[in-house]
Amino acid sequence: MAQNQTISRTLEACLRACSTPSLLFRFAELLWPHLKEACEDRFASHVLQTWLQVSAVFILKGEDGVGLDQKLVEFCDLLLKNWSKYLTHMYASHLLRVLAEVMSGTVVDRSLIESKLTRKFKKETIILKDSVVPAHWNEKCSLICSSLERDHDITKHVANTLSSPVLQTIFAAFHRTHPTQVESIIHSIFDSLLKRNSLKHIIIDRVGSHFLQRIIEYCREDDFVQFQQFIEQNVTELIQHAIANFVVQSLILHCPNKATFGGLFECIAACFPLVKASRHFGIFLKLCEGCIKHQTKQKAMIEALATLYDYTRDQSTPGSFMKSVLAMEWEGSSEEDKVTYHGSLVVQKLFTFKHHKLPVREFVALESEELARIGNDAFGCHVVEAFVTSSTINDANKKALYDKLKGFYVDLACSRYGSRSIDALWAQGNPECRSVIAEDIAANEDRLKGNQFGKFLLGKMEMHRFKRKPDEWKKAQQSKPQTWKLFEDIIDPSKRGEGKKKKKKRKHSEDPME
Repeated sequence: MAQNQTISRTLEACLRACSTPSLLFRFAELLWPHLKEACEDRFASHVLQTWLQVSAVFILKGEDGVGLDQKLVEFCDLLLKNWSKYLTHMYASHLLRVLAEVMSGTVVDRSLIESKLTRKFKKETIILKDSVVPAHWNEKCSLICSSLERDHDITKHVANTLSSPVLQTIFAAFHRTHPTQVESIIHSIFDSLLKRNSLKHIIIDRVGSHFLQRIIEYCREDDFVQFQQFIEQNVTELIQHAIANFVVQSLILHCPNKATFGGLFECIAACFPLVKASRHFGIFLKLCEGCIKHQTKQKAMIEALATLYDYTRDQSTPGSFMKSVLAMEWEGSSEEDKVTYHGSLVVQKLFTFKHHKLPVREFVALESEELARIGNDAFGCHVVEAFVTSSTINDANKKALYDKLKGFYVDLACSRYGSRSIDALWAQGNPECRSVIAEDIAANEDRLKGNQFGKFLLGKMEMHRFKRKPDEWKKAQQSKPQTWKLFEDIIDPSKRGEGKKKKKKRKHSEDPME
């Protein structure tokens, strides 16, 4: 029955609905005589995956009492006995992934456990949590790690479409419980790839690149530095490669400290024109995230982008830098005023920098029509939201944005994405800024009433109260920010004690990037 496509799904649903471990035990007894056959079957293997996950939930809750744990260990022994075969088996390899997650008690990213097709059609997911597993489960995990450590030809699995995801799952699951063994295995893989001069081949391989992106997060610092040096030696080729550039992005994301990130940043920043030409703008985004994470190179990042887009304060048109970054212009691009996905994300990160004078000044310098267009854009509305929610941008610059949007609030309120922008503007605005919005909208209240987006804003703004009793409305708006500040140190712990710190005098700088 489990080998039938339709019935197997019914069996999975029944297993997920089991209320007692005795039902799972009885199911195992019936299936055990044909266990090996079921492991290798296209549909029965899915049933076994569900059985593994549901059984683990009961055992870890301490609700066994019928020998379910013994059955699970027997199943584990069968998989380990056929490890070499199942590691590259089309269906059984998925069982090894689930086994690694269950036996380690570590929740793993579903993209490692399940295929795209399974994630697309699977409606119910078994909720697993990071747990402390029984000692004999830990022993099984150690056996798996030991077998991998003894495998002198483990690199053959790195770029294999079936066994590579299994290794990735094992590293992700076991790094929490067996970090030393996982780091040792990764070290041997790196060492072997370097000795065989095959690391570059793996970086540009579709499967191998995914493997490297995963294990960079779990490797030892000395291995990370060694890998970073290899990337830096081949950086001009790798950042332009359609696949390898994602490995570079992962390397940026997982830099362990400020010094390591700083060295990598300098190497990549010199190649910004190549990144732009190849349109791999995710590298810009990861560098921005690294600048925020390590609190370094923020000014250098803005300077590098300004140089890339030929911006000079004296000769460039106000707002030109912002338009170029939002559009992520590249040679041959035709839509200069377009807001792109990566352009929006990069600008959002720039607004959280401590050294953000140039991007903030350039954003506010845009014409009112351009700001309204950005606010009405699917990606641009997130830029407006990031600007008004940024804790590093002062109130004067935010007030300048509110003033520039006068005359456009009605259009924003009546559009799908513009309504998102105006929601953020309203939520973050002080009483003065809210009055600017309310006065602009009051004259066109009827238009908003008949609009599917605008009608919700009217209720939020209490427009009827604003028109009839403006003094009361203003008084109510003034009390709201004060109520918010009472809880500010709870919502944002970084604000605690901020008022007690003495302000240090800063020397005036003429550098526009500062």
